[in-house]
Amino acid sequence: MRRPAPISGNGRRLLAVLLCLIPAVAIYYGLPLLGFLYPHILYTAAGGALALWYVIYNRGFATRGKTAADLSPDLPLAEREAMIAEGKRRQARSAWALYILLPILFTLLIDTVILFLLPERSIFS
Repeated sequence: MRRPAPISGNGRRLLAVLLCLIPAVAIYYGLPLLGFLYPHILYTAAGGALALWYVIYNRGFATRGKTAADLSPDLPLAEREAMIAEGKRRQARSAWALYILLPILFTLLIDTVILFLLPERSIFS
């Protein structure tokens, strides 16, 4: 009997985002039941702040997909390579933020779809 193939790296990431989506949706729809009537504002502010932090921390992705030859020739080669390595290190260290940001964005997307397609099920009714 053949064993199933292990989940690839992208499959694991997708599974992790989906597993993070469950509590994000539960919290979003649970907050109004607990008396907090503005979860959309909270999620929008948290998502915006986290997205802004992610872009700033990664320096606007200035070195993403670049080689040492693509950067300014005025800089020494060692400094250009260090910049690229630092950019890769920063992206790896900030990857956790996407596991929070993507469920927040998907939750807001789900609520927007529900608001327009099923208005009687919206938290605003």
